[in-house]
Amino acid sequence: MKAIKLFSVLAALCIGQTVFAQNKAVTDLTTAYYGLKNALVADDGKTAADHAKDFLKSIDAVSKSELTADQLKVWDEHKKDLTVTSEIIAKNKSVEKQREQLNTLSVSLFETLKAMDINEDPVYYQYCPMKKAYWLSEEKQVKNPYYGKMMLTCGSVKETLE
Repeated sequence: MKAIKLFSVLAALCIGQTVFAQNKAVTDLTTAYYGLKNALVADDGKTAADHAKDFLKSIDAVSKSELTADQLKVWDEHKKDLTVTSEIIAKNKSVEKQREQLNTLSVSLFETLKAMDINEDPVYYQYCPMKKAYWLSEEKQVKNPYYGKMMLTCGSVKETLE
C-alpha cells in the first residue's frame, strides 16, 4: 500500500514537472512575441529583430514529447509559419517589412495557444480593421503594432484566452 502511494506521489511530481516545463516554454514564447509586438508599436525594427531571435529560440524549447495528440497536431500545423515568419522578422531591420509578417505570426501563435490551453495570463487577440490583420497583446488596451504611433489605438479586442 505504501509503495502504491509513493508511486502515485512520484508520478504526480513527474507530471507536474512536465506541465511546468511546457508552461515555461509557452510563457517564453509569448513573452518573446510580446517583446517583438511592442517593438513594432514603438517603431523599433532593431529591437523587434532581437525579440524575433528570442522567439525562434523559444520555438525550439517547446518539447513535442510533452504535448497531447491534439496539441501536437496544432503545433505541427503552425510551427513552420511561426518559424519562417519570425526568421524573416529577425533578419530584417525594416519595421514595414517586419509588420508584413506579423499577421501570419500572430494568427499561428493564437491558434497554437488556444489549442494548448496552458497560458498563465490572459491573451488578448486584437484586430486592426485598416490592415485587416491580427496581433496578440498582454493587455486589453489596444496599441496597434501595424501603425505604431501614427494610429496607436486603432483596433479592437476580438477574443480573449484566459
